[in-house]
Amino acid sequence: NDIGPEGAVAIAGAMQENSTVTRLDVSGNHIANEGAAAFALVLEKSTTLKILSLSQNCIGAEGGEKLAAALEKNAALTKLLLMGNDLGDTGAEALIAALEKNRTLCGVDLAYNRVKAPVMERLGAALTRNAAAQLPLGESPDV
Repeated sequence: NDIGPEGAVAIAGAMQENSTVTRLDVSGNHIANEGAAAFALVLEKSTTLKILSLSQNCIGAEGGEKLAAALEKNAALTKLLLMGNDLGDTGAEALIAALEKNRTLCGVDLAYNRVKAPVMERLGAALTRNAAAQLPLGESPDV
C-alpha cells in the first residue's frame, strides 16, 4: 500500500458524505501532511467515524495541527492512531489543546513521534479526563 497524498485526498473526498463507515485504517501509505489535512476535513464533518488510523504516514507537526483543529469540531471519534509519524512536541501539544474542547476522544497513540515525556504525560492526563467523562456516574448496576 502506498496511496500517497493524492490517494488520501481521493479517499477523504469520498468520505465527506459518509454515513456508514465507523473505522478507517490508511496506515503505512505515506500520506504526509497533505493527506492528514484531507482527513482533517473529514473529521470536521463526520458523525459516524469512531476510529481513524493514520499510523506510519510521514505526518509532521503541520499535519498534527490540522488534525487537532478538526478534532475541536468533532464529537464522534473515540480513537486516533498516529504511531510512527513525526508530530513531535508541537503536533502533540496541538492535540492536547484540542482535547480541551473535544470530550469524546479517549484514545490517542503517539508512539514513535519524537514526543518528550512531559508532553506525553499531559496528553495522558487529558485522555484520562475524557475517559472519565464517559462514565455513566448517574447509573449504578443492580446488585
